[in-house]
Amino acid sequence: QQQQQQKKSQNQKAALHNRSPSTLVTMGRAGSFVLQGLDVVNALQLERGRTGLYLSTGSFGTELDTVQRQTDARVRVDAKDGTMDGLEDFPEVQSLVAELQRVPEWLRLDR
Repeated sequence: QQQQQQKKSQNQKAALHNRSPSTLVTMGRAGSFVLQGLDVVNALQLERGRTGLYLSTGSFGTELDTVQRQTDARVRVDAKDGTMDGLEDFPEVQSLVAELQRVPEWLRLDR
């Protein structure tokens, strides 16, 4: 039984390192969280760019407001019980979900 557990652990570790973007579709919920994470990164980068323009020129305030609202809409992750259900085999996705849940608080402190 111990050998079976070790082999399962080794297989899981190998699977973690052999994933490609094309496997996201077959990952179900885990894949959707990864895609949401990529979307949030893109939104945060866009907001950072608009913030830089606003701070350096004093212009683009309307665009910054719009981008901030769009970012806020993208960073929402339901923190309800069960968010991590079905993600037991994806510890990196569990970490991503935990980070995504913190983003709104970080934005509140940074803005």
